[in-house]
Amino acid sequence: MNRFEDTVAIITGPSDQGIGGAIAERLAQEGASLFLFGPERPRRLLKRLERRHVDVIWYTGDVTSTVDVENAIETCHEEYGRIDVLVNNAGVEFCKPLDEILDEEWDHLLGVNLTG
Repeated sequence: MNRFEDTVAIITGPSDQGIGGAIAERLAQEGASLFLFGPERPRRLLKRLERRHVDVIWYTGDVTSTVDVENAIETCHEEYGRIDVLVNNAGVEFCKPLDEILDEEWDHLLGVNLTG
């Protein structure tokens, strides 16, 4: 028996190559249904999951937007009836010296990595 059979997992910020995508693939391997939420559709990840007949829904949205998050939760409840697991994976970084990071970039980083 799969450890996550009959489990619904939301994963924020999954990508084609990254931690979120790896988590999605592992949870799927263990039988979970997936609700993936992020700003850009990870096409290769979704193709890999669909080839394995994984129950997966993609939702385009921004974790820093309260409206997007509320709509994603509502959609997940409409589709699956519940949420069992939440993986707050979304994250951003800036590869430059701290004194070169603009205020808007810093606010975005905090919005995604901390508040979102």
